[in-house]
Amino acid sequence: MKKPDVSIVVIDKSELGIADTLDSFKKLKTSFTYEVVVVDASGGLFDAIAAAHPEARWVPFVSKTKKRFTIPEQRNAGVTEAKADIIAFTDANCIAQPDWLERLVAPIKKDDEALVAGLALSQAAGSIYDQDHAHRKGQKYIRECPTINLAFTREAYEKIGGFDERFDYGSDVDFSWRANDLGFKVRYVPEAIISHDWGSASDNMKRSYRYGVARARLYKKHPRRWRELCTADVITLIYPAYILGLPLTYWFWPYPLLIVVPLYKNRHLQPFKVVQKHLIYGCGVLRELVRL
Repeated sequence: MKKPDVSIVVIDKSELGIADTLDSFKKLKTSFTYEVVVVDASGGLFDAIAAAHPEARWVPFVSKTKKRFTIPEQRNAGVTEAKADIIAFTDANCIAQPDWLERLVAPIKKDDEALVAGLALSQAAGSIYDQDHAHRKGQKYIRECPTINLAFTREAYEKIGGFDERFDYGSDVDFSWRANDLGFKVRYVPEAIISHDWGSASDNMKRSYRYGVARARLYKKHPRRWRELCTADVITLIYPAYILGLPLTYWFWPYPLLIVVPLYKNRHLQPFKVVQKHLIYGCGVLRELVRL
């Protein structure tokens, strides 16, 4: 069998929405040949879905370390199992637009790019998770990216060193940071669109906390990037500092009112949800900073 142009890799452990993800791949309109690889850590939860999608190659994954979160391990396993020299990642619960793969991979094939990130939109209109695109508008290259919508060459992956399995969350951002350190740029193609179901309010709170923990862990690993805390990543500095300052309320009662500033700045972007997300994220940052 001829090697495909692209291997689409999806990792999963508990998201039954992967069935919709696989269905969306059947509607792809692309000039590239591709295979679909699912790295399945569910322990049999998806057997019925696998049987209904024989076009996908299912790779059972069992953690050797018994870690609760095995995201980077599954990502590395997916690349190992992939047959193509270009790997495209997305997440379970994502729906790919018909031209997603064509637009995502074209810069690699035609412009010799090594890493290309697309746009992830929320299935629920107006989600606060859609704000990243506004911040990236007009940028040809971006400083970091998750694997929710990412393609890269196997050659780049091997030079970067794969995903760091010491992480729970955040190994994808670490991957892109290390890529930058080696001189690789991340091309941004907002026309390559997937939509994602972010889940319930409880899911989003857990996600914000875990992202905060991951962010602090990233800066522990990459101390040369600390200066970004005062520029591109000021949120990771401001919200933990605000939380740490709350005891000052005992001596200066107006201190909590400082939260009005970000509420006002985000007044057109669901301000209470944005600030709640960032406060929970800040708690995660602080939790990791005090971890031994």
